[in-house]
Amino acid sequence: MSEENGKSEELPRGFIKILREVCKGCELCTDACPQNGLRLSAQLNQKGHRYVEQDQSLRCTGCSLCYVQCPSSVIVVYQLKKGKKSLKNKRLE
Repeated sequence: MSEENGKSEELPRGFIKILREVCKGCELCTDACPQNGLRLSAQLNQKGHRYVEQDQSLRCTGCSLCYVQCPSSVIVVYQLKKGKKSLKNKRLE
């Protein structure tokens, strides 16, 4: 938790990267996200699919549920380590 102006705020614990050109827009990841932080883009990728994008206003927890559900393996999850700025890439584990 961080405190700024007397308010307590949850810091993000992770973020994701989506390989947009490979995403088929199946929405399995959007259904899996407990933060409701993923949505289909209004734009199409080169293959003609609406791809998934992250809602930047929401805090990613790094839970990896989107990664687990993605049948095309287009999501890479990065988890922020406590007290450090280094990242742990779920795809590489």
